[in-house]
Amino acid sequence: MKKILFILSIILVLFATGLQAQTSRANTPVPYTLADRDRLLKVENKLELLDERITSLEKRMDERFAAQDKRLDDIKSDIGNIYNLLILLLGSMFVLFGFILWDRKSVVRPVRDTQEKILTVLREQAKDNKLLTDIMNKAGLL
Repeated sequence: MKKILFILSIILVLFATGLQAQTSRANTPVPYTLADRDRLLKVENKLELLDERITSLEKRMDERFAAQDKRLDDIKSDIGNIYNLLILLLGSMFVLFGFILWDRKSVVRPVRDTQEKILTVLREQAKDNKLLTDIMNKAGLL
């Protein structure tokens, strides 16, 4: 570990001396020509144009996102309407089944009453008629 630290410190010292060589020229003026100024102005203009393009792209993206949000809201409302229609349809089916069962009971009740009356009459007749008694016994009606 000590060897690695020693090697790293030597490399750091050698690297630092190279940096010092560049800072020794700090007193000399850096030449800045009109061509450099013109290039800098062109770069600034291009940056402004790029900024305008980015701004317009952001506006278009915001418009598209707003349109997508509107479409999604429309789809959500359509799904809500379909859901409500499904609930209405299922509720109607349950009401219809309830009505069918109620109607069946109301139709079957008079038939049952009539059937009971017929069986009562037949039982009364079976007391006097031997053949009818045998037939009703075989059918399990007595």
